[in-house]
Amino acid sequence: MPDTGFSPTDWGVLFAYFILLAVTGILFAKRQSSTDDYFRASGKIPVWAAAISFMATSLSAATFIGGPQQAYRGDLTYLSSNIGSIIAILIVAFFFVPAFYRYKVTTVYGLLEKRFGPHANMAASAAFMIGRVFASGARLYIAALPASLILFGDLEVGHQLISVLTLTLVGIVYTLAGGIRSVIFTDVIQTIVFVGAALAAVIVLLNRIPLDGVGIISALQNPGIDQASKLTIFKLGSGFSPKDSYTIFTAIFGFSLLNLGAYGTGVCQASCRLFLKRFLSFTAKSPHEFRRVIEAHSHP
Repeated sequence: MPDTGFSPTDWGVLFAYFILLAVTGILFAKRQSSTDDYFRASGKIPVWAAAISFMATSLSAATFIGGPQQAYRGDLTYLSSNIGSIIAILIVAFFFVPAFYRYKVTTVYGLLEKRFGPHANMAASAAFMIGRVFASGARLYIAALPASLILFGDLEVGHQLISVLTLTLVGIVYTLAGGIRSVIFTDVIQTIVFVGAALAAVIVLLNRIPLDGVGIISALQNPGIDQASKLTIFKLGSGFSPKDSYTIFTAIFGFSLLNLGAYGTGVCQASCRLFLKRFLSFTAKSPHEFRRVIEAHSHP
């Protein structure tokens, strides 16, 4: 067995987690009684589960792995992008959602077909699928890197390919077996796992760094000679320079447009599933209830 750095306890926890997912998938599959139940969970998903799933869906492997790396190498300006997310969510809640209910559709593609005909629907669907191939492929590759390290202890091309195929197969089988109910509650479980992991990492770091809280903050504020504070969240600038990826300008305008596409249309969304389809179809019975879901998601 390759040396992956995993102890028997680590493997036990990993297998227990997968067994938990398998059991929940089987249980949810048994509860399916119709096509509507498979695709929409008959509209019986609670708001709290929908809100957690909404948040989990907006976080990919790229965010979970790349976010800490961005903060380690630079600062916390990545967090300012949430301003654009909140702006987009409010626009979707108060302007987009009523239109979906008014036309009795569950996706932007249905709305495009009602307003502009089937050709607009097909064109938007094609654009989405092309974008998804590239975006989802990149995220799947990022997720396969730690999977390859866990399974094989290296990053050989063949092992990465096996990791990609394994993750793809598991995701497809689980979704097909359990339907949308299993997807949403899996998101809830995964949210508990990664939030718990983040909190555990913070606790471990605090115990191992030989400084108190004040000393840690001081060190991060003054990392070295002529180096900016690593605690910087908001940065002024136009955002047109590659070195200024996260500024107030890009947060308000760039990321609001990006997230407006993600939450409102699904054509350029930053996750593997359609937000509006999920919540309009599965949980929200009115625009007010949908707003509760996405407004809950917008609160950090």
